[in-house]
Amino acid sequence: MWRHSARFRRSICLSLEPPAVTASQAVWLYGSHARGDAKSDSDFDVLVIEDPSVYNARVQDVVATFRDASISCYSWNEILGMAGYGSLFLHHLRLEGRPLFEDDACHGRFRRLLDELPQYKKVARDLRGFRTVLADVRRALTRRWDDPFELSVLGTIVRHSAILGCWMHGRPHFGRTRPVEVMAEIIGFHEDWTDFGELYRYRLYCDRRTGKEELSTVDWRTWWTRARLIVDHSERTVDGNRGEVLK
Repeated sequence: MWRHSARFRRSICLSLEPPAVTASQAVWLYGSHARGDAKSDSDFDVLVIEDPSVYNARVQDVVATFRDASISCYSWNEILGMAGYGSLFLHHLRLEGRPLFEDDACHGRFRRLLDELPQYKKVARDLRGFRTVLADVRRALTRRWDDPFELSVLGTIVRHSAILGCWMHGRPHFGRTRPVEVMAEIIGFHEDWTDFGELYRYRLYCDRRTGKEELSTVDWRTWWTRARLIVDHSERTVDGNRGEVLK
């Protein structure tokens, strides 16, 4: 992984050197490049934590420099708030994230916070949200079955609900397609779900990370039904565990 992203790592660190760097700043890499399974259309997922009064202009400059970088910016107070409910995003970083830069004022602080994360506390909220969005997507795709935006939303819900479901079963996966394949195994569904990448290309297309020529026709009803299976299974798991989810 580091051989593949070493140039990016050096470049982004140089972009954030003094005088641009402020006290208590941490920059972490996560996602496919941190895992080492990046594809040709994978971007660099970067977390920047620092004082919100100074990060906006600089981070926009970094984004402009690295067109294949997706940079998320949070203040330390926001990160502490997310840690309070055991954010899955932070658990993702706990399991797969790698520090790119930490100044002396906060060196090791984020890792300590990650190591002390509680279990995720918003499972029920997420499942309600998935159901609401799925209902909206079904109405929209019934009217226009090939709407790229609605198909991208459907792909996002399938992936995010699968990530949550895998987490609940103690098998965390955060990749693009693997969580969906693992969730099919957990449910015991015998159909091949490895074609999820075709649906998720609509998300990449809407994010301007792939061209329209890369899109193929997908059966949205099949994937909508699979999303419902994932959500239904997760709700039964919550009821069976009385809301207790493995860390």
